[in-house]
Amino acid sequence: MSDYRRLISYIYAYEGGEKGKNIGFAKIDMRGPQCRIQVNVKKVYVGSSDVGVYLLHAGGELLLGRIFIRGGAGEFRTQIQSENVDGSGLRVDDCYGLTIHEVENAWQSYTTIWEDAVAQTAEIQLAEVTAENLRKQKEDQELTVSAEIERELEAEEQKLEATAPWGEENENVDKDSSEPVMQQETLQEEPKSLEQSQQNPKEQQSQPRGPEDTARLAELDREENEELADTNIWKKMSDLYTKVLAFDYDNGCEILSIKPQDIGLLPREVWTYGNNSFLLHGYYNYRHLILAKLLEPQQPPRYLLGVPGHYFSNEKYMASMFGFPHFVLARKQPQGDGRFGYWYTDIRL
Repeated sequence: MSDYRRLISYIYAYEGGEKGKNIGFAKIDMRGPQCRIQVNVKKVYVGSSDVGVYLLHAGGELLLGRIFIRGGAGEFRTQIQSENVDGSGLRVDDCYGLTIHEVENAWQSYTTIWEDAVAQTAEIQLAEVTAENLRKQKEDQELTVSAEIERELEAEEQKLEATAPWGEENENVDKDSSEPVMQQETLQEEPKSLEQSQQNPKEQQSQPRGPEDTARLAELDREENEELADTNIWKKMSDLYTKVLAFDYDNGCEILSIKPQDIGLLPREVWTYGNNSFLLHGYYNYRHLILAKLLEPQQPPRYLLGVPGHYFSNEKYMASMFGFPHFVLARKQPQGDGRFGYWYTDIRL
């Protein structure tokens, strides 16, 4: 651990598990064995009951203290031991978020979930970092790299055109010719086609026709493109990450154990799951996620992103709300527990 870490995470209103608007933020400063927590909220409307501030961890909630709400706004500050919060034996690093709600009723709550990628990247000296800043920095870096690569490719293309062996011959071609340049190059590179075109019609008719099945060739091209796309992403990840036997599938499957930050290796449309509260909650409880490839006969494979959890009605509701509507039982169940498995969603690679 660095000498100093700072994490800022936004707090959102929840009612019955449904996420609402942003109403404030929590700031966590860790310096050596000390951890300072500051909470600021506004537009918080609760009854006259005591309102508590809790740390969220795999075993439930740990009360840090009470927050006083006046006119819908409130502020809470405390200092705790990083390795032993209030003598509970719990470390701050074991917690995945913070929540505020009435001590006697948690139906309406105000909650923030640390983002795993942000928490790890935030180990910098005296800097305030938010998830939005990190995403913007990453996008800016990608745009810069893409622009540099594009410039290099254009320069290389110009160099190849300048040194092409057909350059001088093309200069002698009739400028009024309607034949595209690419067709002229093809004719020069395939002299056999010229010889065949000079044969008389009878000889051409006597030659067997080539096995040109347009539909089949198009299908082969499609299959090749799918295989290449699969190779570029799935093969790279299967070489990097541990394979697990999370569940059974009749047609065969491959399953990898990954972390939230690994989602950044997947296509951009999947990146939103890296900030998914339900996914982060499942990861902090079980310390892994799964990425699965299901083999389908005569069809492209299916890809699933899975979050470990249990098949209970309240968890089913939360999983569906956060985009993981399906469930599969794990191959191996914990002793005395027959409901463990994975909430999952289909993704595209």
